[in-house]
Amino acid sequence: MAESLSRLNPFISVRAHAERFNPTNGRAILSGYDFVVDGTDNFATKFLLNDLCVALGKPLVQASLHQFDGHILVVDPSSEGGCLRCIWADAPYDGCVGTCAEEGVLGVVPGVFGL
Repeated sequence: MAESLSRLNPFISVRAHAERFNPTNGRAILSGYDFVVDGTDNFATKFLLNDLCVALGKPLVQASLHQFDGHILVVDPSSEGGCLRCIWADAPYDGCVGTCAEEGVLGVVPGVFGL
């Protein structure tokens, strides 16, 4: 994936991480970036990214999909706007809604929200 992105845009720097993002390594991984774009499909990771970006003062753009719908949330810790925890104080439990793999998603939806 990193090679493909670099070929598409040689003016960007792409760093691949071979480890799973988690509470132990998350702060160290995110500290090397100016902003974060999230396209994950589980609540635990979305809330972890939100919490770390707010703590580190890094802007975060999160895309979430479910079948035919999608949502974009932009978190700017330097503004008076809110974040994911401002909407939901507690993360929903994993499995309360199906993942894209389990429930399916209209093919064009990820493309639109990825743009």
